[in-house]
Amino acid sequence: QRAPQSPARSRVPSIMTLGAGAQAAGAGTVWNYLAENDITIGPLSAESGAAKSRVLRDDAAECAIGLGSFDLRVARHCAALYLQGHARFLVFTGGFGSGSADLKQPEAVAYKNEAVTCGVPEEDILVEAESTNTPQNWSFTLRMLKEMQRPLEGKRIILSTTPYRQRRVRLTCAHSCPAGATLINAPPPSTYEEDVALFEAKGLDLPGLLGGEVQRLDVYGRKGDILREDIPSDIRAGAAALGATFAA
Repeated sequence: QRAPQSPARSRVPSIMTLGAGAQAAGAGTVWNYLAENDITIGPLSAESGAAKSRVLRDDAAECAIGLGSFDLRVARHCAALYLQGHARFLVFTGGFGSGSADLKQPEAVAYKNEAVTCGVPEEDILVEAESTNTPQNWSFTLRMLKEMQRPLEGKRIILSTTPYRQRRVRLTCAHSCPAGATLINAPPPSTYEEDVALFEAKGLDLPGLLGGEVQRLDVYGRKGDILREDIPSDIRAGAAALGATFAA
């Protein structure tokens, strides 16, 4: 089960309606498709940033799970979700990654440290620091929580990752979701333009990554590694323009 989706932060016209030379707009449309979001919160403030004054919402999720990468915005966003009463506790998952070597520690540990700096008590943060890919992020986290007698069956679960990976994370988790659980998308607030700048600063080509990400949705869905969803024709066209290839 998936929570109802909130309105997207920024909409770009359908790729099918764009003329030649509009690759940037097309990439923005693909990014918007991948960066699905179900929950919008305000920024941290002096009031919301104090754990002792936190008020747990009636619809609070059992936990917010932050999947690691170099993007520390995920940790800060999970901290804001916790401090504003949207999650009972936090889980960070991720070991040493090739794209996050400059963190000099497992991604989950870096995320925990960032969240503590934001005001989250250490006792409300769990760390899974062995996984090295998205399926492991999920399966190792579920195993850890089961061993701690904190299973997620029937619970609301917030998922947060760097925006362009959000759809694949949700489909990966939905493929082996605990019975009766509801998955809620919550990537850190951003725009396509902001993410391009963030990735460029790391020497990464975000538009190229977007094409590959849509191709993964198709390939992994066909293989049964993730929940399979139909990919809209305009998204396929946009991804193809960014270098993706699809089976006939």
